[in-house]
Amino acid sequence: MIEPPPTDRRAEYGEVLCAIGALSFVITRCWIGYGIAVNGAIAHGLSQRCRHAKILIAFDTVCNAGFIAFGLATDPVVGNWIAAAIIAHGLAISTFLSESRPFVSRLVHFACVQIPAFCAVYVWCRCCDPFFVH
Repeated sequence: MIEPPPTDRRAEYGEVLCAIGALSFVITRCWIGYGIAVNGAIAHGLSQRCRHAKILIAFDTVCNAGFIAFGLATDPVVGNWIAAAIIAHGLAISTFLSESRPFVSRLVHFACVQIPAFCAVYVWCRCCDPFFVH
């Protein structure tokens, strides 16, 4: 009898961390934060359980790139460009590590993608979102 390969439970914990990180974007209280929260919670929450996980993650990545591009286009502050560079590097490193070191990949994603993105979105919502109620 052939048994399936063991799963790395730590990778699942990493996805839970990333899902919680995505949900934290509701704290920004603006439409971009809400969009990132829903999109990220779906992508990271279902990525270990869904057979089409790569499609979910690709959709999440495209949406987040769109949010970042919109933020940079509407508020070209140096800090946002620095955050975008950190996010891009974090995304590249976490993608590179995703197969060989899935848990480390999720930690890098949380620390180098989600935290800088949260800071940038939080600042953008307060300075540039015309719908944000101060």
